[in-house]
Amino acid sequence: MPPLTVLSRGKTASNQIVSADRIVKLQAQVDSLQKLLIRAYAKFLFLRPMIVNESLNQRISAEERGVCFRELRNWLYRDFVLELVKVCDDSDERTPSIRQLKEALADAETCAS
Repeated sequence: MPPLTVLSRGKTASNQIVSADRIVKLQAQVDSLQKLLIRAYAKFLFLRPMIVNESLNQRISAEERGVCFRELRNWLYRDFVLELVKVCDDSDERTPSIRQLKEALADAETCAS
């Protein structure tokens, strides 16, 4: 087996390839996180009027649809919260999360590359 070529700063060629692969993987995770955040924000934009628009809530209640409307609003709110939890704190290695990105950036090998 031939010896590894030593590159600048004492890194070997295989270490730089591994580091480059890690950076590419982190960039893909950031792109996926951005898409997840955009989707969560779209859910929030749909949900927000149901929460803050008092005249809408009064009109729905006056039409005796308040119970169904509240159930729908609560269901959408729970879905939004679960989406945020998934984006922020998912520990599954197959899905990107802010927690995993933070841990990867705290890794000395990733920061050194």
